[in-house]
Amino acid sequence: MKSRSTIWAVFVILLVSSSLTWPVMKWGSDLISPLWFGFGRIAVAMTGIFLLLAFTRSLAWPKRGDFKLIAIVGIFQMALFIVFAHLGIEHLHAGHANILCYATPLFVVPAGIAFHGEKINRLKAFGFLLCLLGVGVLFSPMNLDWSHGEAWFASGLLLLSAAGWGISILAVRHLRPVSPLPVLQAWQSLLACLLCLGLALLFEPEANIVWSPQTAGVLLFTGLIAGAFGQWAMMLVQKELPSQVSSTAFLSIPVVTLFTSAFLVGEPLTGAKLIAATLVILGSLAVTFAHRADSAA
Repeated sequence: MKSRSTIWAVFVILLVSSSLTWPVMKWGSDLISPLWFGFGRIAVAMTGIFLLLAFTRSLAWPKRGDFKLIAIVGIFQMALFIVFAHLGIEHLHAGHANILCYATPLFVVPAGIAFHGEKINRLKAFGFLLCLLGVGVLFSPMNLDWSHGEAWFASGLLLLSAAGWGISILAVRHLRPVSPLPVLQAWQSLLACLLCLGLALLFEPEANIVWSPQTAGVLLFTGLIAGAFGQWAMMLVQKELPSQVSSTAFLSIPVVTLFTSAFLVGEPLTGAKLIAATLVILGSLAVTFAHRADSAA
């Protein structure tokens, strides 16, 4: 059991690093082509996770009962989420892109009802509508150039990222792991790494990479700090802090990212983006607490 001050320090570092991830991704998109960027960051994260498990003598083969969870999270939350996110951020502002990726209730709510028999209630329906309204604000003419076809395509890819994340949320909710979560994350990241490498070799055979200290820094930050450390820190915080505190703080990241993106890469901070982020956050909170109320009933 770690001290309370250590937990809160990890919590703050996690929130800061998470709010910096998307501006750093946007910066890195000028240095590395998107599919190789995705492969590079997941490869760095995978290496860090495996080394940590080996150092703590926690590395183990996954159990048979873990295969489904490894496949779903490795494919949808890690590989496809990263691929679509890096392709999408090429044509959109980092803050805008981050908000779209947090629109998971648009997929979690209907999929949970259709495939897992989850019940709909007023709070969950209200959260879904808030999230839908927030995404609608992002797609409005005041926030998206309707004549820019690439921006529409990129927005669609980022919603696919949210869908992949949503599929993983449902899998984690309804499948019980056999092995410890860090062990699962190691094998999930290995699967994601192999998939990202295959996609990069297939669609970007001539890697466009500017080799420089900046490139190395971007990969180390997105891979080790936002990736390997972020996954470990999120598990620790969710275990040690009240769920209301961790959930609310995690869902505030899109708003904070708007400010870090404005400061680091000079993106415009508009009222439409702030409104959209607030609606998506409130919608996600409503769906999260509605599910916890159902589980406790």
